[in-house]
Amino acid sequence: MFIVLINSNSSAQEDIFLLFGGQKNDYGVSLVEKYGANGFIILGSTRSYGKGSSDFYTISLDADLQILNTTRIGGGHHDLPNKIYRTANDSYVILGSVFDFMPGLLNFALTYVDGLGNMLNREVLWRPKTNIAGNLIQENGNTVVVGMSSDFDVRGQTKLVKFDQEGNVVLEVEYGEYDVSDYGFDIISNDQGYILLNTNYCEYTESASFITYSLPSNVSVLQVDKTGEVIWEYRYEGDDFDYAYSMVESDGYIYIAMNSRSEDAQSFDSIVLKLNEQGELVDRFSYGGEGFEYAYKIIVDSNSDLVLCGVSSSDVDRPSFYAFKINKEGDLLWERKLSANASIYAYDVIESAKGTFLFTGKYAETKNDAQVFLVELDKYGEPISHVKSAKKPIIEIYPNPTSDKVILNMGSLAIKEIRIYDISGKIIIDTQKNISNSIIIFDLSIYNTGMYILDLVDENNVHYKEKISLY
Repeated sequence: MFIVLINSNSSAQEDIFLLFGGQKNDYGVSLVEKYGANGFIILGSTRSYGKGSSDFYTISLDADLQILNTTRIGGGHHDLPNKIYRTANDSYVILGSVFDFMPGLLNFALTYVDGLGNMLNREVLWRPKTNIAGNLIQENGNTVVVGMSSDFDVRGQTKLVKFDQEGNVVLEVEYGEYDVSDYGFDIISNDQGYILLNTNYCEYTESASFITYSLPSNVSVLQVDKTGEVIWEYRYEGDDFDYAYSMVESDGYIYIAMNSRSEDAQSFDSIVLKLNEQGELVDRFSYGGEGFEYAYKIIVDSNSDLVLCGVSSSDVDRPSFYAFKINKEGDLLWERKLSANASIYAYDVIESAKGTFLFTGKYAETKNDAQVFLVELDKYGEPISHVKSAKKPIIEIYPNPTSDKVILNMGSLAIKEIRIYDISGKIIIDTQKNISNSIIIFDLSIYNTGMYILDLVDENNVHYKEKISLY
């Protein structure tokens, strides 16, 4: 086997990290590629915008990673985002925990948004005690969520909830020992039912965003059937603090990305556990240096290899962006660290339709000043630079809003391509030829009412975006 090994501690260039947010504490937690590979949506948390303590923050991008729209969703208290997914009906669902909109403490919420991140609908699983969402899967029109519930145990138990297509709860089960904190962070499905990833003996921070290790903790994996009955349990018990957020299934094996301070770890090491379908440990792979290494997400890529992301403090001045790729035997294929004058935590990674990897997370220059970041690596782990667009010239669009025709006056701007697409990212007009006239008219009367995006590309391949409202 030919293995490409890249171990880079290079300083991050300005155009590698695309940053979004305001003047307070914002960070990204999840990414999704839009339908038809027409762009991306970043899900984040914001304290910069709105009146609440923290709100959902969505950033809608086109395929060139230029901003189409940003939205804030939340009330007057904590609204904690977890994951964003595509749904079967051309919209997107955000899994999170909300304090507002319903009485009580934090509760699971499914928030549906369009391709620009605008809220369409919200379903809240109201319970009288705190319930914090972890992750979800979608199958046969149902949504299955795992998380933590303090309904029957103030310390928290792992909760499994299944919603049907109408949002009704059709299954609700809790797992864990009484007076022992049990938190469900991830879920995958298989022929037997559902596999749940838990961290036991842990505590949440005050903001309920991440766990802390005030107590020794360990990792457990539960296989349950479709009715929630436990089939088997695997437990990783070290001699210190061990926790896990993410797992995947591939070729009959379960791969768990966890972090360990047990045994011979220098500080924290990133660990990958390999289990078979019977819940037996097949192998254990360890990655780490003299500092700490945390792995927050693991995915299977199109080559059936494993890509992980997180943060590292080994051989760098500040906690730095950390990503690496391994094969199924645990061999390191490439490793990438990116440093800057900021602490950088990568919380999510996806593989794009073109085979690159995109990451989001927290880019924190100070404790109270963080931004959402986006980084793109090629299939070998090399960073891809994104040059910022030039200052946008004045482009006239009228009438806007419109009920039928829209007139574009581009002045002296040399445009070679014009696209118009709807909020789901579907292109409805694509004029791919040199535009000789500075004024062009489009008839939009055959399209549904709503928001559309105009994308103009000049002779230097610079994109200019404008919104068109059709009523």
